[in-house]
Amino acid sequence: GSRMMLSLERVLFTNAASFDQIAWLNGVEPFTDFEEIKGLPGVFIASQLDGGAVGHRRIHTVMTFNKGGTWQRLQPPLYDMDGNPLECYLPDCSLHLSLTFGVKYPYSALIPLL
Repeated sequence: GSRMMLSLERVLFTNAASFDQIAWLNGVEPFTDFEEIKGLPGVFIASQLDGGAVGHRRIHTVMTFNKGGTWQRLQPPLYDMDGNPLECYLPDCSLHLSLTFGVKYPYSALIPLL
């Protein structure tokens, strides 16, 4: 048989209980910020919450290339779009891609990837 194990904790998602507590979720279908990269077997991307207190957690993009065996934050670019150097280095600073949350959250200033 198959053995399953937890691969990634604190994936950003919504559930029915959230809808009663958070006004902007009214009319939004439940979602999980977890996506398979089509055409690249075993490659997945997800939005992960850090371990902070609820309401004060930061969102990080993580990616796996081996079906969830290991997950890693994304290496940030060295320069911004104007060619200026960025002072952003793993593990304290990483590239964040806007997934489903960026599409659904009305206060997001992010341009969604999906």
